[in-house]
Amino acid sequence: MNVDVGELRTLGDVERFVGMEERVVKSGTGGSCRERIEDFLVMEKPSESTYIPLTMVGRCPGCGDYHRGKRCPRCGSTLSKSKLYPSYGGKGGHTLFVLEKYDWDTWKAVRRIGRELRRRDKAFGIAGMKDKRAVTSQRVTVRGVPPEALRRIDVKDIVVTPLGRVRRKLRPGDLWGNRFVITVRDADVDALETAIHVIKDLGGVPNFFGVQRFGSRRPVTHVVGKYVVKEDWERAIYEFLTMEFPRESEEAIRARRWLRENWGDFEGALEVFPRFLDYEREILEHLARYPNDYVNAFRRLPYWIRRMFVHAYQSYLFNRILSERMRRGLPLGEPVEGDIVRNGLPTIPLPGFRTELADGEPGDIERSVLEEEGVEPSDFEIRSMPEISAGGDRKPALLRVHRLSAEVIADDVYVVTFSLPRGGYATSFLRELMGPEGVYAD
Repeated sequence: MNVDVGELRTLGDVERFVGMEERVVKSGTGGSCRERIEDFLVMEKPSESTYIPLTMVGRCPGCGDYHRGKRCPRCGSTLSKSKLYPSYGGKGGHTLFVLEKYDWDTWKAVRRIGRELRRRDKAFGIAGMKDKRAVTSQRVTVRGVPPEALRRIDVKDIVVTPLGRVRRKLRPGDLWGNRFVITVRDADVDALETAIHVIKDLGGVPNFFGVQRFGSRRPVTHVVGKYVVKEDWERAIYEFLTMEFPRESEEAIRARRWLRENWGDFEGALEVFPRFLDYEREILEHLARYPNDYVNAFRRLPYWIRRMFVHAYQSYLFNRILSERMRRGLPLGEPVEGDIVRNGLPTIPLPGFRTELADGEPGDIERSVLEEEGVEPSDFEIRSMPEISAGGDRKPALLRVHRLSAEVIADDVYVVTFSLPRGGYATSFLRELMGPEGVYAD
C-alpha cells in the first residue's frame, strides 16, 4: 500500500491501490456505463432461472435505450415494460414485497419505507444490497405490517409492490444472484466481440473484490483494516481521520489535512471537521475527553463499520494474492497441485485465524503476500476487540458469468446482459469487458 493517495485520480489508480493489478482481456471496449442512471439495471435472482422484473423503466423498441415514463423522450416510441401484479394472500407474520429504486442506497430506501410504515430497521429483511447509482429490483420482508398497508407508500423514485404474507424473514444470502442489463456508451464496439469471446472462453472473469468494496470515492477501509488487525488503534484512527483523497470535498480535505498537521489537538479538530463527517466527529468527541483512549474511541463506530474495515483488508489481501496468481500464469478455472478446490475451482483465501492456506506454488503465493504485508492468519483474532475478529474463508479465483449476451444499438453504444451468482461483483466483469480505459464505477 505504498501509494501516494493524492495520485489516485483515475479508476485504474484506485484498482491498483486495492490490489487489482492484472486482467485477462488485454484490450476492452472502453466507454462508460455511468452516464445515465438507466444505463445500470440490476434485478435480483431468487433462483438461477428467475429474476425480479423492473417496472420503473422500459426499453425503447426503436433506439434500444431504457427510460422512465411511457414513451421514449428521443423518438417518441412507446416503451416496452415488464409488469408486476400485487398479491395480498398467504400466511405468516411477515409481508414480502418488491422494492424498486432509482438512484437510492438500499438501506436508505428501506429506512425511508420504515418511516412511512413506522417500523425500525430490524423489522425488515433483505437478501442482499444493490447498487445505489442504478435502477434496481429486489425482495424485502417487513414484520407486522399487512400487505394492504404498502399501498399507501408514496416516495419519490421508489416503487413498492406487495407479494403477500410469508412466515420467514429474508436474510442475507437468500438469493441465487443478480441479473444485470448495462448500457455502455462512447465505446469501441469493434472490440466487443473479441472481449466477449475471451470471457466466454475462460468461463468467467477474475473474481476480484471491486473498488466499491473499499469505497470508490475514499478507498481507505483496507488501510484502516490493516491497523485494526494489528491492533494499532492510534494508527487505525489516524488513517481513518486524516487520509485524504482527491475525490472528497474541499471542506473534508482541509479538515483531514489540518488534523494531520495538528495530531493530538482533538478539541481543535472538532471546530474544523464539518458536520457531515459524523463518524469522524464521533471519534473526535471521545478523544477530546479521553485523548489516549484510542480503542474505545474506535468503539464509537457502529459494529458493522468496524467489521467492514476488517473485511476490506481481507478483500485487499485476496485481490493481491489473485493478482500474483495471474502474474505467474497459474490458471483461474482449473486447479494445480497444492490448490484448495471448491466446486471444481481453485480458491483464494480471505485470511483469518482459522484459514487453511494452500500447498505448492499457490501456497507460496499466499504466504509471500502475507509476509510482505507483515501479517499472519492469527492476527485476525483481535483480542482487544474480539467481536470483530475474522475466522476467514476461501473464495473461487474465477467468477462464473452466466447468460452473457451483448447487442450493439448504435455506432458507439452497446447493451450487455449477464447474470452473476451471489457475492459476484458486476464491476469485476465490466472491468474486463471495458478494459483500462473504461469507466465502470463512480
